[in-house]
Amino acid sequence: MKGDLQGKIMMNGQVMDEAAIRRVSTYVEQEDAMIGILTARETVDFAARLSMNGNTSKKDRLFRVDELIESFGLQRQADTVVGTPLRKGLSGGQKRRLSVASQLVTSPRLVFLDEPTSGLDSTASFECMKFIRQEAKQHNLIVIASIHQPSTTTFQLFDQLMLLSQGRTCYFGGVSAVEDYFERIGRPIPLHINPAEYLLDLVNTDFGHDDSCADGSLGYVHEAWTASDEHKALMSSAATVSSTAPIFSSHVFHYIVYQAYVFQGMMVNQFRSTIWDCATSSETNEYQCMYPSDLQAQGKIRGSAVLRAYKFSWSDDKVGEWIGIMFAIILVYRILGYLVLMMKKH
Repeated sequence: MKGDLQGKIMMNGQVMDEAAIRRVSTYVEQEDAMIGILTARETVDFAARLSMNGNTSKKDRLFRVDELIESFGLQRQADTVVGTPLRKGLSGGQKRRLSVASQLVTSPRLVFLDEPTSGLDSTASFECMKFIRQEAKQHNLIVIASIHQPSTTTFQLFDQLMLLSQGRTCYFGGVSAVEDYFERIGRPIPLHINPAEYLLDLVNTDFGHDDSCADGSLGYVHEAWTASDEHKALMSSAATVSSTAPIFSSHVFHYIVYQAYVFQGMMVNQFRSTIWDCATSSETNEYQCMYPSDLQAQGKIRGSAVLRAYKFSWSDDKVGEWIGIMFAIILVYRILGYLVLMMKKH
């Protein structure tokens, strides 16, 4: 499967470049890359020295180190070495917790975890993920983790699940809604079966004896997701700007903010006479138009459909009204500025 990846990375409605992403996020590798002769406290302190701002005082740095050691339940192991092939040290679960703690010294808002339970037994996996969840809840972090074969208890620690196979989304929603959803599409999760194991077996095509049968099963699950109400709601929330808090109406004097009229004029100039091509589904070759218009059957979007979706009027009278209001606002600002200067003079 080949394709071009296009688009923008956004957070809270703002476009994020690579430098901005580095400032607000951190990445924890699958393998524990730590120096074996250092203790747990020295490991976190070493990470803090490398990552923290040079203006951070020693007192603040050590306070953050102790805070992380305590948050991840490593107080008793604070002076224990990580361990080497010739010297026993921390256990596997403790090393994973220490790896995560070392990456949180800069207080990131977003944490990426690459298989954090790899190499751990079910008990250690649960304890590791439980500590990560507690840290996320306490400090309001967003944690995105890839995980394979979690136990039932570990699986229930997650809030959201994205089920992927061959690059295609088979489910994206709440963990608590998984059973109801798959029962609704005719693939119910059997009783007394680990939901995570069942779902992975359902979408895994690597070990099937009959490739066509496995691909057909995966195709059914993917198409069911694409046609589901959950998928439509997700795409709608991602593609539509919320109308509950318009960009220029956050205060009572929004009607005298001339940038609002400039922005509306720019939108009209950009979209009024433009025609866009719709994306095509790789599965069915059907057009997927985000904004319905009279050109939808031709695989195109008329620009006026975009303006209509965001409730922008594009008539010439309306544009003239915006220009008049904008000049009136500028004139009022000039007069007010002149009056203020006169009052200060006297």
